Amino acid sequence: MHISRHLTRFSRACGSAFAALLLMAAPAANASFSVDVHPAGAIPDLPDPAGRAGMAAGTVTESDGTQSIIAAGGANFPQAAPGASTPEERGPKAYHQDIFKLRNGQWSKAGTLPAPLGYAAFASVGKGLAVAGGHNAEGILKDALLIKADGSVEKLPPLPGPVTEAAFAAHGNKLFVIGGRDSDQPEAALNTIYMLDTTPDTAKMKWASLPPFPGAGRILSTAAVCDSTLFIAGGCTLSRDAAGETARTYLSDMIGYDMTSNDPAEWGAAGKQQPAGPGTPVAAAAGPAPVRENSIILIGGDKRGNAPDPSSPWCSPATSWFMTSSETNGRTRGSGPSASPPRPPS
Repeated sequence: MHISRHLTRFSRACGSAFAALLLMAAPAANASFSVDVHPAGAIPDLPDPAGRAGMAAGTVTESDGTQSIIAAGGANFPQAAPGASTPEERGPKAYHQDIFKLRNGQWSKAGTLPAPLGYAAFASVGKGLAVAGGHNAEGILKDALLIKADGSVEKLPPLPGPVTEAAFAAHGNKLFVIGGRDSDQPEAALNTIYMLDTTPDTAKMKWASLPPFPGAGRILSTAAVCDSTLFIAGGCTLSRDAAGETARTYLSDMIGYDMTSNDPAEWGAAGKQQPAGPGTPVAAAAGPAPVRENSIILIGGDKRGNAPDPSSPWCSPATSWFMTSSETNGRTRGSGPSASPPRPPS
């Protein structure tokens, strides 16, 4: 089996090319994989020269059946000096409300969010782009909303509690919000999982609190559903350091959260062996992780604290990881060219 992916530039904030980690959850005997990295010169940059981090983005279906890309909100430092590396050089952080749409090769402003928003959970569902949680200058949010193809916004039921920097994934019309944090200086990250089925009418939608995932809570993980399993890769655990400040530990493992039971109360049941991770720390990779042909692709990410050059912590080399359904230890190897984009705003 040979799989090749062309990974493209989305905006200046994401860089001109991505590195990728290819996570296989299918039989891998005698498999061969490659990751091809190409700039996408035909895709214009977002209409913000400063670039943006923490946007909610995904595909939406137009009335004629074609697809467009929605990109909303996000944060940046619009007054930052070139090469800024200190808070003084970056200036104040700004959160945004714009809803942009990429259609026919051009970006246009399609609408406005109810409030500035960054770092929310999001995923494309049948009705549009579902967005939940996140934060802005006022604090951490529990609001949820649906961005439709025309740029209009519909309120969805709020999360059970405020959550930001969570992992997120979609399975059919269901949005999963995984882990994250609920305060500015938490002693630990969350290990909660919330699920919203967006199929019913809005008035009938309701968040379900699923059994927590095993182990310590984490922020900035990347998730995907593949073969009845919710995979949660990398991210950071949180703890207090000697000075009482919140400290991050970057992770290279992966959690397999079993969802084969017909009863969601039994999901994630203890006793199932966990798969090996990609073997290199990765946090804040692009999400939701794309799933193609039983493959999960991690794109980019932050290896801060684990990079040979601490001044360039973003985007680890491309690596492959794969396993059979009966294996618990994966194999890791290099799998193609990579490039390190400029550090996004944080």
